Amino acid sequence: MLKPEFIRSLKKNNISANPEKTMERIRSVWQPLKRPVREEILSLAAMKKVSVERAYKTGGASAKVILSIAQVLGIDPHYLTGESDKQGTFSNEIAIKFLTSLGYGIGKSDIGRRRRAKPEIESANATDSEEESTEAAKTLDLRTISMELSKLLSNDVKNKLNDLTDDDIILLLKSLSVQAGFNEDKRNRLVLIKCMLLL
Repeated sequence: MLKPEFIRSLKKNNISANPEKTMERIRSVWQPLKRPVREEILSLAAMKKVSVERAYKTGGASAKVILSIAQVLGIDPHYLTGESDKQGTFSNEIAIKFLTSLGYGIGKSDIGRRRRAKPEIESANATDSEEESTEAAKTLDLRTISMELSKLLSNDVKNKLNDLTDDDIILLLKSLSVQAGFNEDKRNRLVLIKCMLLL
């Protein structure tokens, strides 16, 4: 993830490749967001809400606006500028490629990880024996599904997943949680992941 200091140092000039797409896409991802997520985006780039509003009203957006939204929501910045029609996901590699194409130099010191507190999960006690039996059957099905999915993954993919740090996983989950607010497919994935985490 790009460090806030680096994002805040980016120029304010317009980098949109397609103003109409930038206007539409920033509006579509910004408007459904809850206040805490909006504040996180604004804080990351140390910018005011008017900067984002200008982007979705005029289609002109700076690297600062594009990258802060892309990083917090886990979206490919090329999608927001209109260079790509695939929403994709955010990663350090994509960010570096994006910045390099704009003429920015970026080093390891500009990339860092943010630590997040682990969410507390309250366990509910089942009181009805029939409900317990049903839940046990569902859990067994989920375990079977997860085992079958694991068999379908190549060794290369498994190695990459094993290389993810705790911080990486927390950030990915947070990003998916935000995207689930306006994307049904992401919402379904998040529900499935939560179920598997509680097995």
